[in-house]
Amino acid sequence: MTTTDDDLCFRTALDLSALLRSRELSARELLEAHLARIERVNPAVNAIVTLVADRAREAAQQADERIAAGRSSGRCTGCPSPTRTPTTPRASAPAMAHRSPTASPTRTIC
Repeated sequence: MTTTDDDLCFRTALDLSALLRSRELSARELLEAHLARIERVNPAVNAIVTLVADRAREAAQQADERIAAGRSSGRCTGCPSPTRTPTTPRASAPAMAHRSPTASPTRTIC
């Protein structure tokens, strides 16, 4: 594949899904492109607070294996997917103090 990491990061999910299913691109390659962009951009924007790259790499490997075996679990198999982690409300937000997180992230790659 002759595209840059940033090009991959701005492709649509449908485009990426087609590349993954045709095996022109692996889930691991796609993940590494996203991790490289996160490394470059995140210090300025702090969008990813907790990065679990090892877990994401394991999930990408599993996605590649499912795709190779013809056992894809859906169109997004292998596409990186950030998960929002619920957080405890801050003391500076008294209106939200009664709320507490009830879920935790379970997927790194869909």
